[in-house]
Amino acid sequence: MFESIPEKCSAADLRGEFASHVNGSKRPHPNPDPNPDPNPDPAFPVVPYPPPFPRGKLPLHPKEPRVDTPAPRTSLPPERLRTLEEALEVRFENTELLLRALVHSSAKDATLPCNERMEFLGDSVLGLLVSEHLYHLFPDFPEGDLSSIKSVVVSATSLSACAKTLNLADYVILGKGILQKKAIPDSVLANALEATIAAIYMDQGLEASRVFVLRILRPRIEEVLKDQHAKNWKSLLQQHTQKELACVPGYRVVGESGPDHEKSFEVVVEVAGKTYGPGGGKTKKDAEQAAARVAFEAIQAKAAEAGKAAGTIEGSHS
Repeated sequence: MFESIPEKCSAADLRGEFASHVNGSKRPHPNPDPNPDPNPDPAFPVVPYPPPFPRGKLPLHPKEPRVDTPAPRTSLPPERLRTLEEALEVRFENTELLLRALVHSSAKDATLPCNERMEFLGDSVLGLLVSEHLYHLFPDFPEGDLSSIKSVVVSATSLSACAKTLNLADYVILGKGILQKKAIPDSVLANALEATIAAIYMDQGLEASRVFVLRILRPRIEEVLKDQHAKNWKSLLQQHTQKELACVPGYRVVGESGPDHEKSFEVVVEVAGKTYGPGGGKTKKDAEQAAARVAFEAIQAKAAEAGKAAGTIEGSHS
C-alpha cells in the first residue's frame, strides 16, 4: 500500500499520503510509482463528492399540486395589435410604440424593454390634459376642489376601470410571476393605460391624446362631480353665489355645547345680507356643511318660485 513512499519522510507526509489514497485525490506524489497498480485496492473505493444529482427535474412534494403556468407572451401578432387599435379608436403610425406600452417589467428582456419609462411620460400627459379640462370646465371652482376631483379621476382605481373597459388585460405582456396570479393587479392595468397614453402622445401628438383621454375619462369626471356635489354643499353654495349673486358666503359659529371630547356646534351662513341656518354637527366643518345645505336649498327653492311666477305673468300677458 505504501511501497512508493520514500524511506525518509515526515509524519505529515504519511498523513497526506493516507488521505490521498483514501479519498482518491490526484495530488502528485514527489516520487511517483513508474508502474502504478491498474487494479486499486477494493477496500478503498474512490467515491466522488458531492454525488451528482439525477438528471431531469426532481419530483414534486406529494402535497404540492402541479400548476401549469401559461407561457409568457413575448409579443403580439399584427392582427392582435389591430384589434387593440380598434378598441382604442387610434390608428398608430408606429405600432412598436403601442407594443412597448404593453410590456410589464416582469416580461422585459434584452430585446423587449418594459413600459416603465412610457408610464412616467403618460402620467404627466394625463395630468396635464385632465387639469386643463377641469380648469376650463369649472371656471368658478377653487384650486382645492379641482385638485380633489383630479386626484380621483386619475387614481389607479379609476384608470384600471377604464383599462378593463378597453379590455387592456387581454393585451398586456406579462412574466410568469404575474401570470400565476388569479387576476392582473389593478396597478398593472393602470400603469399600462398610462403607458398607452404616452404611446398615443409620441405617435399622434397632444391633440389625439386629448381626444382619447377625454373620451375614456369624461364619464368618470361626471361621476366624481356628482359625488362631490352630493357631499360638498359648501362648494355648491359658493359656486352658485359667485355666479348668480357676485358674493361669497360667510360662516359664523352661533352655538357650542357638550364636553370637550363630545362637542356639538351650530353654524349659520350669511349670503348677500341674509342669514340661513343654523346647521349642526360634531365638528365645525360638519356644521358648516349643514348650514350650507340649508342655504343652498332655500336659495334654489326661491329661484324655482321666481321662475314659476315669471312664467305665470308671461302667460297672463299673452
